[in-house]
Parts: sequence; structure tokens; C-alpha cells
Amino acid sequence: MDNTAASVSFAKPMREGGLAKAGLNILVDETFTPPLSDATSLVQKVRSARPDLLFLLPTALPDDKLLVEKLNEFGLGRGRLPVVSNGAHIAAPEMLTALGKEQVEGIMTVVGNWRINGEDALLAEYKSAPASPG
Repeated sequence: MDNTAASVSFAKPMREGGLAKAGLNILVDETFTPPLSDATSLVQKVRSARPDLLFLLPTALPDDKLLVEKLNEFGLGRGRLPVVSNGAHIAAPEMLTALGKEQVEGIMTVVGNWRINGEDALLAEYKSAPASPG
């Protein structure tokens, strides 16, 4: 993650026991100051740790692009390692333009309020689904 307020506040509850309560262990916990000039050492640490999931928490498109490119270069991209980010920046059309759909495959993001095409139909389906027991 980068050291901006958005990333720090997003990660704080995870670091303070939220992940442990969910049965997840932190294998790599790295913070950088943007802008990144090279993401090699960060991604090497992730690859060496062999995690099941990566919370990728940069806040700027240039850092997003550099990190995603490096993940792909090291064989962790395209869904091989599920990536969860925060904020709309990583899902911005500029990312798709800069990297292509293959390189951004497998990246998910958490966004507080962002409309998408097809959202109304998805919401209607969700609302009409029977409640699951328990």
C-alpha cells in the first residue's frame, strides 16, 4: 500500500485484527511513498510469500499501472493471484487503455459509490432472490 490517508485508513482495521478474525494471516505488509519508480522489490516479496490473495492499495493511476504490470511480469497477474484494491482509480477506463484487458483480469476493487452498466438489473435480481437460511 502507499502511505496516503486513503490507504492507511483502509488498511488500519485489517491490520488491527480484522484479517485475523476472518482467518487470514498477513504475509507481506509493505508501505511505499508515491510515486513509485520501480515495483520490482515489492512484487518480488509478494511472489516469494506465495499468498492466496493480495490487497493492493495504491491511490494513483501511475502506481496502479506499474504494480499491475509487474504482477503480470512475475506471473501473478491475469487472475493467478486474486487482487483486491480500493477506490475507483484502479478500475478507471485509463487503466484498461494503458494495460489492456488481459493485464487487468483478476483485479477487484472496493468502491463506496460508483454506478456501472447493468447495475439496475443486478440489483433487481439480488432483491428478488430468496433469503438464504441462517
